[in-house]
Amino acid sequence: QAAVYQANYLEGEIERFSDAVYADIMEIDQYTNNYVIIFLNNYCIYLLSKNQLTKAKSILDRILKGNSIYKEGSDGNSLNSSLSNTFYTKATYSLKMYHFSNELQHLTNALEDLEMCLSYFDEYVSGFKLPEDRIQFNSYASSLADLNLSVKIGMFKNRYDFDLLKSSFIDMQKVKSIELTDHLNQEKYLAGNLLPDSIKLVSNSLKYQSKVLGSIIDRYESLASPSSTDSIRLVSYRQEELHNKSKFIELMRNLEKDYPQYYQLNYNFPKVTSGDIQQRLNPDELLLEYFVGKDSLYVFGITQDTLFAKVLKPIDLKLVQRFRRLNQGERQMGTELESFQGYCKAANKLYQDLLDEPLTALDSGEIKKIFIIPDKELNYISFESLLQTTPERERLDYSKLDYLVNTYEISYGYSSSLLFQERTQQEQPREARILAMAPSYTDMLTDSVQLLALGSFRDSFTDLKYNTQEVGAISEYFETKILQGAEATEHSFEQNFGDYDILHFAMHAMVDEEDSDKSRLIFTAAEDDSRDNLLHNFELYSMNIKSPMVVLSACNTGQGELQRGEGLMSLARAFTYAGAEAVVATQWRAEDYAASLIMKDFYAYLAQG
Repeated sequence: QAAVYQANYLEGEIERFSDAVYADIMEIDQYTNNYVIIFLNNYCIYLLSKNQLTKAKSILDRILKGNSIYKEGSDGNSLNSSLSNTFYTKATYSLKMYHFSNELQHLTNALEDLEMCLSYFDEYVSGFKLPEDRIQFNSYASSLADLNLSVKIGMFKNRYDFDLLKSSFIDMQKVKSIELTDHLNQEKYLAGNLLPDSIKLVSNSLKYQSKVLGSIIDRYESLASPSSTDSIRLVSYRQEELHNKSKFIELMRNLEKDYPQYYQLNYNFPKVTSGDIQQRLNPDELLLEYFVGKDSLYVFGITQDTLFAKVLKPIDLKLVQRFRRLNQGERQMGTELESFQGYCKAANKLYQDLLDEPLTALDSGEIKKIFIIPDKELNYISFESLLQTTPERERLDYSKLDYLVNTYEISYGYSSSLLFQERTQQEQPREARILAMAPSYTDMLTDSVQLLALGSFRDSFTDLKYNTQEVGAISEYFETKILQGAEATEHSFEQNFGDYDILHFAMHAMVDEEDSDKSRLIFTAAEDDSRDNLLHNFELYSMNIKSPMVVLSACNTGQGELQRGEGLMSLARAFTYAGAEAVVATQWRAEDYAASLIMKDFYAYLAQG
């Protein structure tokens, strides 16, 4: 019966026979079936959405009433999942009651329920062997973080207990860039020689095969009219993918048994606290970390001596997309002046929505640098180009606008944990050796009509006039090995990238916002090489880049597919995953000549420290 109800619930038919469901449920004395409990949690969420609080409470009480399954638990991990969901639902109920009655006891109950929910959640996640399992589970984890922030910030407003803010900040980190955080922490511990090289090799090989197979399967699944041969190949690749996953799970089980120290470190990384961050910030620095909830936008602010949290109104997705298009140079309907006015209005409105309240909460006059950790759609925003004020006179002059970058230095991170784990208090300038690559695309040129239409941007198969000047200018300031023209092949990059402090790419890039694995950098085509002259995202995931900095002087390298729990799957992120400590990337198309001038100034200032 529970299976029938669950099927109807998923099809959106639950409302049609809600009373009958409730009557059946109340006839059951004990809920000892895990599948039934899953359905009951879903049904309670439905009741809460309809404000039928009394019915929801009666079901929750029955689930938690000395239930023997919680004590015996034949399937431990499924049990932890059910318990976490049940206490999540109960916390949702308590928060609803608080909003109706404004009685603080209900908020206290919600807080206690969340503590139980989080403890079972951590137990459940620790049972995952595959990285993708954690990512798929992140939908629930994100909802849990949303509820957790709502309850703890609400309680903080009543108690002013900063421990609530500190713990909610740590909890938020659990759903930020899960795969990226895990991988980089694993690499750190692998470097500590906790595992033999042979096992490291097997682990990296299986991860790489998983990425490649996933990309191939996606390609076959997207075929509009697959042939019978295509269908057979798809089945074969799926079988190979299952076999690869089985081997990875077996490897994890062996590690758990034979290398317990590594396994413990692998799944119990120390979280960076707000106090840790405060110790690593300079007096003139501010961290702003955002979390996009269902009905609210949360932002944490941290300086050397301040911690605060704000609940902002939900982000306007249409405004974000409009600003993004205007920022990328897309002309809106109307005149060029009207596009300019539209840009000014959108850029200032986003500043007010995202930054005005957080910056007003402290003496921002002392702040010179802001670290921004965006979330979800906020990854698409170039905060530097937001406007603190709108121009008094509507003259078409972008150079005179009051950009945020005119007041603050801006840096970004994927999560606070990643940004500050290795950051030292003082960063000393040092000599750097640079590998700079400037491919030629003469053999890829299309007809002259298409060439004229594409112009001089670095995201098309057109030759670039100024990328060689760009890498030549770098050598004026640093010791630089230049690979240009026929030398700038994928093979030459693979042969040389391990020996340099900075990797600089002045080339074309193609970004796929539907399938991040297809995003790639484009090298010179080599006639005597079997390589495709393309460095794809998924290939970077298997590389070990030790360079402290990577500079991607190409189009849209900071853009990509937006994935829940991971953020923007850009080329910049792929280089971070591969080991680069810092990545300089672009938020829009890079014009060839302008890029060469910007990069010359960039390295001139870098040389000055």
